[in-house]
Amino acid sequence: MFVYVIRDEESDLIKIGVSETPQKRLVGLQTGTVNRLRLVATFSGGRDLEARLHATFAAARVAGEWFRVRAEEVERAAIAARYETQVNATEPDPYPAVTLGSSQRRGWQWVRLLTMAQWGRAKH
Repeated sequence: MFVYVIRDEESDLIKIGVSETPQKRLVGLQTGTVNRLRLVATFSGGRDLEARLHATFAAARVAGEWFRVRAEEVERAAIAARYETQVNATEPDPYPAVTLGSSQRRGWQWVRLLTMAQWGRAKH
């Protein structure tokens, strides 16, 4: 199961959802709108990660699963949830795979260090 981030390029709204096949979900959503939609990120996870992201961005909810936030903010929150889970759990990481768009990869190390520093794990 994957959590996906889809951006409506006209309204700049972000949809945070869950699907076994995010690419097929994108195609299904695209048939219901004239606006161009783009899959910007997927995260291995499921409904628990999706619910955490929905709760994190509740104040930015426009309708249903559509939010007025930047895709980068959602990606950082998902990565932070991944590290928070690793720090607090004794089980293996439930979100092992993260796929970011090329423009977001540059921020990966910064997010990782920021997140690790939050839990006192940053190496100086």
